[in-house]
Amino acid sequence: MERSKRQAIALKNRALWRVPLNQSCPHCHYFSPNLTDRFCQNCGCAIRSDQAEWVRSPHLAGITNRGLWHPKNEDAIAIECLDNGRTLMVVCDGVSSSINPETASKVAAHTTAQALQQTPQHQNPYQAIEAAIHQAQVAVSSLAPVAPENPPSTTIVAALVEPNQPQPTATIGWIGDSRAYWVSPTETKLLTEDDSWLNWIRNHGQPPDNSIFDYPGEANAPATSGQTLEDFAKSPYAHAITRWLGAQKSSIDPGHNTNPTPSIVQVPLDQEGFLILCSDGLWNYASQPDRLFNVFSRHANEDALTIAQDLVNHALRCGGHDNVSVAVFHQSTR
Repeated sequence: MERSKRQAIALKNRALWRVPLNQSCPHCHYFSPNLTDRFCQNCGCAIRSDQAEWVRSPHLAGITNRGLWHPKNEDAIAIECLDNGRTLMVVCDGVSSSINPETASKVAAHTTAQALQQTPQHQNPYQAIEAAIHQAQVAVSSLAPVAPENPPSTTIVAALVEPNQPQPTATIGWIGDSRAYWVSPTETKLLTEDDSWLNWIRNHGQPPDNSIFDYPGEANAPATSGQTLEDFAKSPYAHAITRWLGAQKSSIDPGHNTNPTPSIVQVPLDQEGFLILCSDGLWNYASQPDRLFNVFSRHANEDALTIAQDLVNHALRCGGHDNVSVAVFHQSTR
Protein backbone atom coordinates (compact mmCIF):
# COMPACT_ATOMS: atom_id res chain seq x y z
CA MET A 1 0.00 0.00 0.00
CA GLU A 2 1.47 3.37 -0.96
CA ARG A 3 2.31 5.81 1.80
CA SER A 4 -0.40 8.40 1.08
CA LYS A 5 -3.10 5.73 1.34
CA ARG A 6 -1.68 4.43 4.61
CA GLN A 7 -1.72 7.98 5.99
CA ALA A 8 -5.31 8.51 4.89
CA ILE A 9 -6.44 5.29 6.57
CA ALA A 10 -4.58 6.14 9.77
CA LEU A 11 -6.13 9.59 9.89
CA LYS A 12 -9.60 8.23 9.18
CA ASN A 13 -9.28 5.80 12.06
CA ARG A 14 -8.02 8.53 14.36
CA ALA A 15 -10.71 10.56 16.12
CA LEU A 16 -11.17 14.03 14.64
CA TRP A 17 -10.73 15.42 18.13
CA ARG A 18 -8.60 13.83 20.79
CA VAL A 19 -6.63 14.77 23.90
CA PRO A 20 -2.90 13.96 23.68
CA LEU A 21 -0.55 13.31 26.55
CA ASN A 22 1.38 16.60 26.59
CA GLN A 23 0.40 18.10 29.95
CA SER A 24 1.60 20.78 32.34
CA CYS A 25 0.36 21.51 35.83
CA PRO A 26 -1.52 24.84 36.13
CA HIS A 27 -0.45 25.01 39.78
CA CYS A 28 3.30 24.29 39.79
CA HIS A 29 3.85 24.35 35.98
CA TYR A 30 5.63 21.00 36.00
CA PHE A 31 5.75 19.68 32.42
CA SER A 32 5.73 16.01 31.48
CA PRO A 33 5.82 15.15 27.74
CA ASN A 34 4.35 11.69 28.35
CA LEU A 35 2.00 11.99 31.28
CA THR A 36 -0.04 8.79 31.64
CA ASP A 37 -2.44 9.87 34.40
CA ARG A 38 -4.44 12.98 35.23
CA PHE A 39 -2.44 14.09 38.28
CA CYS A 40 0.73 16.16 38.48
CA GLN A 41 3.78 13.97 39.14
CA ASN A 42 5.37 16.87 41.01
CA CYS A 43 2.66 18.33 43.30
CA GLY A 44 -0.16 15.79 42.95
CA CYS A 45 -2.83 18.26 41.82
CA ALA A 46 -5.43 17.14 39.27
CA ILE A 47 -4.66 18.16 35.69
CA ARG A 48 -7.20 18.69 32.96
CA SER A 49 -6.55 18.18 29.26
CA ASP A 50 -4.22 20.73 27.67
CA GLN A 51 -4.73 20.26 23.99
CA ALA A 52 -7.35 19.64 21.34
CA GLU A 53 -6.67 18.50 17.78
CA TRP A 54 -8.72 18.56 14.59
CA VAL A 55 -7.86 16.47 11.54
CA ARG A 56 -9.81 16.83 8.33
CA SER A 57 -7.40 15.13 5.89
CA PRO A 58 -3.69 14.34 5.61
CA HIS A 59 -3.37 17.89 4.23
CA LEU A 60 -5.41 19.82 6.81
CA ALA A 61 -5.12 19.79 10.61
CA GLY A 62 -5.15 22.14 13.60
CA ILE A 63 -4.07 22.13 17.23
CA THR A 64 -4.82 24.46 20.13
CA ASN A 65 -2.82 24.05 23.35
CA ARG A 66 -3.17 25.80 26.71
CA GLY A 67 0.58 26.29 27.01
CA LEU A 68 2.55 25.83 30.20
CA TRP A 69 1.56 28.88 32.24
CA HIS A 70 -1.96 30.01 31.36
CA PRO A 71 -4.71 28.64 33.64
CA LYS A 72 -7.06 28.31 30.65
CA ASN A 73 -7.00 28.29 26.87
CA GLU A 74 -8.36 31.52 25.37
CA ASP A 75 -7.60 30.54 21.74
CA ALA A 76 -9.98 28.86 19.31
CA ILE A 77 -9.61 27.36 15.85
CA ALA A 78 -11.85 26.01 13.09
CA ILE A 79 -10.87 24.09 9.96
CA GLU A 80 -12.91 22.32 7.29
CA CYS A 81 -12.70 20.77 3.84
CA LEU A 82 -15.82 21.97 2.04
CA ASP A 83 -17.86 20.00 -0.50
CA ASN A 84 -17.13 22.58 -3.19
CA GLY A 85 -13.39 21.88 -2.95
CA ARG A 86 -12.56 24.94 -0.88
CA THR A 87 -10.67 24.75 2.42
CA LEU A 88 -11.35 27.07 5.35
CA MET A 89 -9.08 27.84 8.29
CA VAL A 90 -9.68 30.16 11.26
CA VAL A 91 -7.49 30.97 14.28
CA CYS A 92 -8.68 33.34 17.03
CA ASP A 93 -6.83 34.56 20.12
CA GLY A 94 -8.98 36.01 22.90
CA VAL A 95 -7.66 39.30 24.30
CA SER A 96 -6.60 38.33 27.83
CA SER A 97 -7.21 41.79 29.26
CA SER A 98 -10.89 41.66 28.28
CA ILE A 99 -13.64 39.75 30.09
CA ASN A 100 -14.40 36.19 28.89
CA PRO A 101 -11.82 36.19 26.08
CA GLU A 102 -12.24 32.44 25.61
CA THR A 103 -15.91 33.00 24.78
CA ALA A 104 -15.05 35.73 22.29
CA SER A 105 -12.54 33.55 20.44
CA LYS A 106 -14.86 30.54 20.26
CA VAL A 107 -17.80 32.63 19.04
CA ALA A 108 -15.61 34.32 16.41
CA ALA A 109 -14.12 31.06 15.12
CA HIS A 110 -17.48 29.29 15.00
CA THR A 111 -19.30 32.20 13.34
CA THR A 112 -16.61 32.76 10.71
CA ALA A 113 -16.39 29.07 9.84
CA GLN A 114 -20.16 28.74 9.61
CA ALA A 115 -20.39 31.77 7.32
CA LEU A 116 -17.64 30.46 5.03
CA GLN A 117 -19.29 27.03 4.89
CA GLN A 118 -22.48 28.67 3.65
CA THR A 119 -20.71 30.77 1.01
CA PRO A 120 -22.06 30.10 -2.51
CA GLN A 121 -19.51 28.67 -4.92
CA HIS A 122 -19.86 31.70 -7.23
CA GLN A 123 -19.16 34.27 -4.50
CA ASN A 124 -15.83 36.03 -4.72
CA PRO A 125 -13.55 34.69 -1.94
CA TYR A 126 -12.47 38.23 -1.02
CA GLN A 127 -16.09 39.18 -0.38
CA ALA A 128 -16.70 35.88 1.42
CA ILE A 129 -13.88 36.49 3.91
CA GLU A 130 -14.95 40.10 4.48
CA ALA A 131 -18.59 39.10 5.07
CA ALA A 132 -17.67 36.19 7.37
CA ILE A 133 -15.45 38.33 9.59
CA HIS A 134 -18.17 41.00 9.67
CA GLN A 135 -20.59 38.37 10.97
CA ALA A 136 -18.02 37.40 13.60
CA GLN A 137 -17.70 41.04 14.65
CA VAL A 138 -21.47 41.28 15.11
CA ALA A 139 -21.54 38.03 17.09
CA VAL A 140 -18.66 38.96 19.40
CA SER A 141 -20.03 42.50 19.92
CA SER A 142 -23.32 40.97 21.06
CA LEU A 143 -21.42 39.61 24.08
CA ALA A 144 -20.76 43.17 25.32
CA PRO A 145 -23.67 43.29 27.84
CA VAL A 146 -21.83 40.60 29.82
CA ALA A 147 -19.12 43.17 30.60
CA PRO A 148 -20.01 46.56 29.09
CA GLU A 149 -16.97 48.26 30.64
CA ASN A 150 -14.52 45.69 29.29
CA PRO A 151 -16.33 43.61 26.64
CA PRO A 152 -15.05 40.25 25.35
CA SER A 153 -12.55 40.73 22.52
CA THR A 154 -10.47 38.57 20.21
CA THR A 155 -8.10 38.66 17.26
CA ILE A 156 -8.81 36.65 14.12
CA VAL A 157 -7.05 35.35 11.04
CA ALA A 158 -9.06 33.38 8.49
CA ALA A 159 -8.20 31.79 5.16
CA LEU A 160 -10.26 30.42 2.29
CA VAL A 161 -8.27 28.27 -0.16
CA GLU A 162 -9.62 27.95 -3.71
CA PRO A 163 -8.36 24.84 -5.54
CA ASN A 164 -8.79 26.39 -9.01
CA GLN A 165 -8.71 30.06 -10.07
CA PRO A 166 -7.03 29.30 -12.54
CA GLN A 167 -4.41 28.25 -9.99
CA PRO A 168 -4.82 27.46 -6.26
CA THR A 169 -5.26 30.71 -4.32
CA ALA A 170 -5.53 31.56 -0.63
CA THR A 171 -7.59 34.56 0.44
CA ILE A 172 -6.59 35.63 3.95
CA GLY A 173 -8.29 38.17 6.21
CA TRP A 174 -7.25 39.30 9.67
CA ILE A 175 -7.83 41.74 12.51
CA GLY A 176 -5.28 41.89 15.32
CA ASP A 177 -1.98 40.03 15.55
CA SER A 178 -2.82 36.42 14.69
CA ARG A 179 -0.75 35.61 11.64
CA ALA A 180 -0.59 33.68 8.37
CA TYR A 181 2.66 32.34 6.89
CA TRP A 182 3.56 30.62 3.65
CA VAL A 183 6.35 28.14 4.25
CA SER A 184 8.09 26.03 1.61
CA PRO A 185 11.61 24.74 0.93
CA THR A 186 12.14 27.49 -1.66
CA GLU A 187 10.16 30.42 -0.21
CA THR A 188 9.04 31.45 3.25
CA LYS A 189 7.17 34.65 4.03
CA LEU A 190 4.82 36.36 6.45
CA LEU A 191 1.52 37.06 4.66
CA THR A 192 -0.12 39.33 7.24
CA GLU A 193 0.84 42.53 9.05
CA ASP A 194 0.04 42.80 12.76
CA ASP A 195 -2.42 45.47 13.84
CA SER A 196 0.02 46.61 16.49
CA TRP A 197 0.94 49.90 18.12
CA LEU A 198 4.42 49.74 16.55
CA ASN A 199 3.08 49.07 13.05
CA TRP A 200 0.61 51.92 13.48
CA ILE A 201 3.57 54.24 14.09
CA ARG A 202 5.48 52.70 11.18
CA ASN A 203 2.52 53.30 8.84
CA HIS A 204 1.28 56.66 10.17
CA GLY A 205 4.49 58.26 11.43
CA GLN A 206 3.13 58.87 14.93
CA PRO A 207 1.38 57.03 17.80
CA PRO A 208 -2.41 56.65 17.76
CA ASP A 209 -4.51 59.60 18.93
CA ASN A 210 -5.36 58.90 22.56
CA SER A 211 -8.63 60.80 22.28
CA ILE A 212 -10.13 58.24 19.88
CA PHE A 213 -8.17 55.10 20.67
CA ASP A 214 -8.80 52.41 23.29
CA TYR A 215 -6.89 49.34 24.33
CA PRO A 216 -9.28 46.75 25.79
CA GLY A 217 -8.76 46.68 29.53
CA GLU A 218 -5.59 48.82 29.46
CA ALA A 219 -4.62 52.46 29.75
CA ASN A 220 -4.13 54.25 26.45
CA ALA A 221 -0.67 54.19 25.00
CA PRO A 222 1.26 57.39 25.76
CA ALA A 223 1.59 59.62 22.70
CA THR A 224 5.31 60.27 22.89
CA SER A 225 7.12 62.41 20.36
CA GLY A 226 10.68 62.99 19.21
CA GLN A 227 11.56 59.30 19.26
CA THR A 228 12.87 57.00 16.54
CA LEU A 229 11.14 53.84 15.40
CA GLU A 230 13.81 51.87 17.26
CA ASP A 231 12.86 53.74 20.46
CA PHE A 232 9.19 52.96 19.93
CA ALA A 233 10.06 49.30 19.39
CA LYS A 234 11.31 49.17 22.99
CA SER A 235 8.01 50.48 24.37
CA PRO A 236 5.87 48.09 26.45
CA TYR A 237 3.08 49.02 24.02
CA ALA A 238 5.06 47.97 20.91
CA HIS A 239 3.04 44.81 20.36
CA ALA A 240 -0.25 46.01 21.85
CA ILE A 241 -2.99 45.47 19.29
CA THR A 242 -4.74 48.42 17.70
CA ARG A 243 -7.69 46.47 16.26
CA TRP A 244 -9.72 43.52 17.47
CA LEU A 245 -13.12 41.89 17.11
CA GLY A 246 -15.72 42.95 19.68
CA ALA A 247 -17.33 46.07 21.07
CA GLN A 248 -15.13 48.82 22.41
CA LYS A 249 -15.68 50.79 25.59
CA SER A 250 -16.07 53.94 23.54
CA SER A 251 -18.57 52.29 21.17
CA ILE A 252 -21.35 54.26 22.89
CA ASP A 253 -19.95 57.18 20.89
CA PRO A 254 -21.83 57.05 17.56
CA GLY A 255 -18.80 58.40 15.74
CA HIS A 256 -16.53 55.58 16.89
CA ASN A 257 -15.78 52.71 14.54
CA THR A 258 -17.45 49.57 15.90
CA ASN A 259 -17.25 47.59 12.66
CA PRO A 260 -13.56 47.02 11.88
CA THR A 261 -12.93 45.94 8.31
CA PRO A 262 -10.40 43.12 7.97
CA SER A 263 -7.19 43.50 6.07
CA ILE A 264 -7.28 41.01 3.19
CA VAL A 265 -4.61 39.59 0.87
CA GLN A 266 -4.81 37.00 -1.90
CA VAL A 267 -1.83 34.71 -2.43
CA PRO A 268 -1.30 32.23 -5.29
CA LEU A 269 -0.30 28.77 -4.10
CA ASP A 270 1.59 27.80 -7.23
CA GLN A 271 4.14 25.54 -5.58
CA GLU A 272 4.28 22.87 -2.91
CA GLY A 273 4.31 24.23 0.63
CA PHE A 274 2.37 24.95 3.80
CA LEU A 275 -0.14 27.66 4.64
CA ILE A 276 0.13 28.19 8.40
CA LEU A 277 -2.25 30.24 10.54
CA CYS A 278 -1.26 30.77 14.17
CA SER A 279 -1.68 32.80 17.35
CA ASP A 280 1.16 34.78 18.91
CA GLY A 281 1.77 31.89 21.30
CA LEU A 282 3.65 30.31 18.39
CA TRP A 283 5.09 33.20 16.44
CA ASN A 284 6.58 34.84 19.54
CA TYR A 285 9.05 31.95 19.47
CA ALA A 286 9.56 31.84 15.69
CA SER A 287 8.55 35.15 14.18
CA GLN A 288 10.74 34.76 11.09
CA PRO A 289 9.23 32.45 8.44
CA ASP A 290 12.47 30.53 7.83
CA ARG A 291 12.56 29.63 11.51
CA LEU A 292 9.13 28.04 11.18
CA PHE A 293 10.35 25.81 8.36
CA ASN A 294 13.43 24.83 10.35
CA VAL A 295 11.17 23.65 13.18
CA PHE A 296 9.43 21.00 11.07
CA SER A 297 11.75 20.55 8.07
CA ARG A 298 12.67 16.98 9.03
CA HIS A 299 8.93 16.12 8.92
CA ALA A 300 8.10 18.16 5.82
CA ASN A 301 6.88 15.04 4.02
CA GLU A 302 4.57 14.00 6.86
CA ASP A 303 0.86 14.79 7.32
CA ALA A 304 -0.42 18.21 8.43
CA LEU A 305 -1.06 17.06 12.01
CA THR A 306 2.60 16.09 12.45
CA ILE A 307 3.66 19.52 11.19
CA ALA A 308 1.22 21.25 13.56
CA GLN A 309 2.44 19.19 16.52
CA ASP A 310 6.08 20.02 15.72
CA LEU A 311 5.21 23.72 15.81
CA VAL A 312 3.28 23.47 19.08
CA ASN A 313 6.07 21.43 20.69
CA HIS A 314 8.57 24.10 19.64
CA ALA A 315 6.56 26.78 21.46
CA LEU A 316 6.31 24.59 24.56
CA ARG A 317 10.04 23.86 24.56
CA CYS A 318 10.73 27.60 24.29
CA GLY A 319 8.67 28.32 27.41
CA GLY A 320 5.01 28.03 26.42
CA HIS A 321 4.09 31.28 28.17
CA ASP A 322 0.93 31.76 26.12
CA ASN A 323 -1.78 29.62 24.57
CA VAL A 324 -0.53 28.08 21.31
CA SER A 325 -2.79 27.53 18.30
CA VAL A 326 -1.88 26.56 14.76
CA ALA A 327 -3.75 25.43 11.64
CA VAL A 328 -1.80 23.83 8.79
CA PHE A 329 -2.80 23.33 5.16
CA HIS A 330 -0.43 21.41 2.90
CA GLN A 331 -0.59 22.54 -0.70
CA SER A 332 0.55 19.53 -2.69
CA THR A 333 1.43 19.61 -6.37
CA ARG A 334 1.40 15.81 -6.61
